[in-house]
Amino acid sequence: MSSRVAPGGHPLLWLEGTLGVRGLATLLSRMATGVALGIAATAAAVIVLNHTWWAVLLAPVAAVLSAQTAFFGHDAGHKQISASAKVDRRLGLVAANLLNGISYGWWQDKHLRPSRPSQ
Repeated sequence: MSSRVAPGGHPLLWLEGTLGVRGLATLLSRMATGVALGIAATAAAVIVLNHTWWAVLLAPVAAVLSAQTAFFGHDAGHKQISASAKVDRRLGLVAANLLNGISYGWWQDKHLRPSRPSQ
């Protein structure tokens, strides 16, 4: 039985070793595009189904898209999406502040605090 986790720990390291850096970047880019299109389609469906009970059926879809957006914000906060810290910060601001309604700066301060070495 082969393990899907690299000896160093993170499953993305195994995936990166399998797909290569360029393949992993393509996969993440396609996932982000899919989530963005899903958000746009859900928003359009809410507008079309306005004032009907059919709009309630979109709640599970919106929940899954919200969770995926939060994962992108989390990974951006750990600088794991791009080689550029600027790009990761911008992605984190969009994912957290704009799409999920949580302060990216507050989240980073609270979430990364245990990771910082004590001085």
